[in-house]
Amino acid sequence: MPTTANETPFSSLLPASAWEANPKLFEIETERNEGADTLIPFPGFGASFQYTVPSVGVLSNLRFLFEGTTTTVGGTGAAVATEQWPHGLVDRFVLRINGQAAPWNCRGVDLNVLRQARFRSITDAFETSVVTGGAGGATPLRVQWDIPLSVDPSAAPNVGGLFMQSANSQVVAEVTTAAIPTVVTLTGTATVAIAGNFRPERTWFSIPTGKLSRGGIGMILPDLSVLHGVIAQEEPLTSTGEKIINLNRVQGTIARIWQRVTNGGVANPSLTLVGSLDQVRLIYASNQRPRVYHPYHLDAQNIEWYRGRLPYSAWALDQITESLTRDAIDVENLSNPQLNFDVKTTVTVNAGARVVTCYELLSPLT
Repeated sequence: MPTTANETPFSSLLPASAWEANPKLFEIETERNEGADTLIPFPGFGASFQYTVPSVGVLSNLRFLFEGTTTTVGGTGAAVATEQWPHGLVDRFVLRINGQAAPWNCRGVDLNVLRQARFRSITDAFETSVVTGGAGGATPLRVQWDIPLSVDPSAAPNVGGLFMQSANSQVVAEVTTAAIPTVVTLTGTATVAIAGNFRPERTWFSIPTGKLSRGGIGMILPDLSVLHGVIAQEEPLTSTGEKIINLNRVQGTIARIWQRVTNGGVANPSLTLVGSLDQVRLIYASNQRPRVYHPYHLDAQNIEWYRGRLPYSAWALDQITESLTRDAIDVENLSNPQLNFDVKTTVTVNAGARVVTCYELLSPLT
């Protein structure tokens, strides 16, 4: 019997018998719902807020849309956006289920990397985030962060959707905003201010009732046996040469894994796959190397997979775009799994450089 991620039996969220999982019938009988909830004012830089998801239906997708303005005053200096702008405005996003499990725990930048990977390098003029530099003034700010609970939009809410229609289902999003230096560099007496609101938007599906295969009438549910999420691990980079990244032996299947390297401060550009690295390799059991890439090789694959390079200088190993069944990485069953790379000796590694490794996971709720 599936469970929620904090080991609460899934059956305890439902009546004892009046339900069954029937994805095909659910898809026919359910109704898609999309809407927004109460606006949440920008809490300031380096602050946080919580949003409790309403307990209704099966939750398939969350989105936080920020709409407002960025106002800069040049003074004797200037305000310049860093490379973490604008999605780095969300410094940390955590989604908690029943107060404990956190299948989503990453930075806002990585939510954008995932969105671009899923929808193959979207190009549009929807977002706007200009910082006016030394001239000063107010400019529109519109940025969004998606949290796709269901893996495949065409099959939603199967495989990743969350059952919400129970007093025992509590899903809370925790959003922490970045400190000013993370997203805007100020010199002299320059200042920056942001005003506006986060708009929580969600997609959910109604729960139909119908005749159960064992008799009687009850709730018809989709496939809720898998939890979808993104978990990030971070560690310092202190030198050139080989960087060993020991992968956490997390439960479930890695559908996609990506890395990016911030190079110690907003004035220093992130390391890039082509230009900064010599090789990227997936290793397990000390000497098994199923995937070894020259930078141009992996760069070309990323461009093919995503119709362009991923944002924020990220590079990815993708298992889900072609065949998850064939290419799945189950790190919990591997001995000493690593995703390592070599930094060229010509690269300057600055103090405070960090490697971010993100796992897009499909975890069975058992």
